[in-house]
Formats: sequence, C-alpha cells, structure tokens
Amino acid sequence: INNLIPVSSELENDHFKSWVRIAYYMNAVANGQEKASVAMIKILENIKRFDKESHDKKLYVGAN
Repeated sequence: INNLIPVSSELENDHFKSWVRIAYYMNAVANGQEKASVAMIKILENIKRFDKESHDKKLYVGAN
C-alpha cells in the first residue's frame, strides 16, 4: 500500500489524498493505533472517494 503512494500522486489530487488516507488507516490498524472497526469504515470511504475520482475523470479501463 505504501509503495503505491508515489503512483497515486501521478493521478489527480483526490486520488493521492484518498490513497494516503487508506495507507494511514491500514498502517494504524497494523500498529494497534486505531480500532479495526473504525478504520475499516474510513478505508471503505476512501476507496469510494478514489473510485469516484477515477469515474469522474474517466480514468478506468474501458472509459473511452
């Protein structure tokens, strides 16, 4: 997840922000800094945000 942060920065600003938040919450759960139930909701919200940005900008396979 962390290794893909530079890749997400090459897309749109919301992609980058979403991916950084996803990475944060995944790392926080792994380190015991966040409850898994709370982090899972945040992760899913940011996946939704990432996907919406991809759809809105037509950055997905088959968009053209």
